[in-house]
Amino acid sequence: MYRPTLIYGHEQWILTEKTRSRIQSAEMRFLRRVARVTLRDKTRSSSIHESLQIEPLLLHIERSQLRWLGHVLRMPQNRLPYQIFQAMSTGKRPIGRPRTKFELIEEAKKYQLDILGISSTKRKGQGTLALNNGWQLFYSGVDQSTHAQAGVAILLNPLLADAVLEWKPINERVALIRLQLKATTLTIIQVYAPNIEADYMAFLDTVLTAMESVPMKDFILFLGDFNAHLPSKETDIELEWFLFRTALMEAAAEACGTKQIGFQHGQKKTAWWNEQVRKAISEKKTAYRQWIQRQTPENWQNY
Repeated sequence: MYRPTLIYGHEQWILTEKTRSRIQSAEMRFLRRVARVTLRDKTRSSSIHESLQIEPLLLHIERSQLRWLGHVLRMPQNRLPYQIFQAMSTGKRPIGRPRTKFELIEEAKKYQLDILGISSTKRKGQGTLALNNGWQLFYSGVDQSTHAQAGVAILLNPLLADAVLEWKPINERVALIRLQLKATTLTIIQVYAPNIEADYMAFLDTVLTAMESVPMKDFILFLGDFNAHLPSKETDIELEWFLFRTALMEAAAEACGTKQIGFQHGQKKTAWWNEQVRKAISEKKTAYRQWIQRQTPENWQNY
């Protein structure tokens, strides 16, 4: 039960020595309680794993990461995860000037990327730049009177020049662009989250407001950097599970309500099922079929 909560998304983790130590510490605190073994017993971790017949969590993570790597390498070359994997650089950028917008075009061509999200541009103002061979750079930054910081931008292939429906620069950390791709409308939200925890909630509110402004029929794609970090404080695994379970149950109760069902007068019966519910479900199915047949705003509203 503890594993899915503790290692969610572990296939793409970067395992540093500190992360390994924290994972092992959290796992062993939980397993020692299950095995009723204390630190005073001086029992090795390997012995506890053998007695409970459980493989070490770090070994499971490493095996899953290798499996995910093989899955990515077997992908067709036009798949986005494969292209991102091939585009990842190793080590740190050499000391010196950052790459210019013209060098970014060459990189986009090299990896066959039609859309490129850019964070930390440190470019002031908001607008659009026409670059070489029809490439377009949509940028959003701080005011001209403010010290240069943050900044986001989206670089578009010339083939997408006529596909732009809307460009909406919000601030130096969030920008939005809508593209009409044949029968699909794609909304791209480029983000660059702050490192300061006090500013993070305001940033998330801005992102949420941007999402709420997107038409419901659009597909939404996030690009950028959310600056996610592991929590600095180690907490007990039982406390983490209690908080997770409580939030999940409260959300379910708020969204679905609570109702006791079961036997009534000696007969097994679903207490909440009645003619009104049956009729509402039938109408919902009919509205859905009409929306699939004709995707009009009126049918969507009815659905």
